[in-house]
Amino acid sequence: MTLDQLTEKIQRKANAEMQVAIKKLRADIAAALKEFGIGFPLNEPYFLDEAKVILALLISPEPKKGWPAIYWRRREARLMDEVLATMDTLQKVLLVKPSIEPGDEPAPEVAS
Repeated sequence: MTLDQLTEKIQRKANAEMQVAIKKLRADIAAALKEFGIGFPLNEPYFLDEAKVILALLISPEPKKGWPAIYWRRREARLMDEVLATMDTLQKVLLVKPSIEPGDEPAPEVAS
């Protein structure tokens, strides 16, 4: 095997590994964006504009500034929905009439 052949094989192997690494990186970023609250078309070769804004903020020299308030509003709305759903369930439980009248319920056994 010549040096040129060896170099070509190493380049092909490195390229194959990089293609896998890039695909994994994109999948990891897409999963993180989805968890953050941004959709990502997994079967498409591009990020949505909203995702590009977030990625640009993350790599900016001052990543603590410039975040759109909409992300806080979305998180607040999701939390409110969760709380209201819990309250709705609790309210339904509290409104259920007891099947046993007060005073007729079984009493705990008293140790002697």
